[in-house]
Amino acid sequence: MRAVLRRAAGPWQWIDKAPSVTLYPEAKRRVRWLNKEEATRLLDALPTHQKQLARFALATGLRQANVLGLKWSDVDMERRTAWVHADEAKGREAIGVPLNDQALAVLREENGKHPERVFTYRGRPLRQANTKAWRRRYSAPASRTFAGTTCGTIRGTGLCPANSSSICLAPHLAILHRNH
Repeated sequence: MRAVLRRAAGPWQWIDKAPSVTLYPEAKRRVRWLNKEEATRLLDALPTHQKQLARFALATGLRQANVLGLKWSDVDMERRTAWVHADEAKGREAIGVPLNDQALAVLREENGKHPERVFTYRGRPLRQANTKAWRRRYSAPASRTFAGTTCGTIRGTGLCPANSSSICLAPHLAILHRNH
């Protein structure tokens, strides 16, 4: 907001002076760890196409948009890598993604379902993962452990402690520590 007001007063000359805007710090978020059993329950609660997407996101650390937009032309299973082009990455820098055994297993299971895109539903590329089916899974009383979890929160970056059986769940981040 501050940047827009400064431009309005500066180059755009819409206003004479930009008002002062106070920025407040964001609240610290609580981080919680899931064990293998909880991670398994999380994945078991999803329909197959969403489970595959979540498994791949957990194994690679890619964001939801990058997983949904993944094309077969950007995957090299022989070299165990995938590629997110700079124009598709949030930070506008290309991302080389190492593929572990779990990610490769998902890719092998999805191979041949669509000529261009990796993740599909009923023959069409998935465009969104936070669907009614996803939300319905988390409204059930048995799923209270995962309340507030969205597909976009399942993202792995290797930031968890060196316990490879843990998944870190925070309101905006869930990560599976990859075995190296």
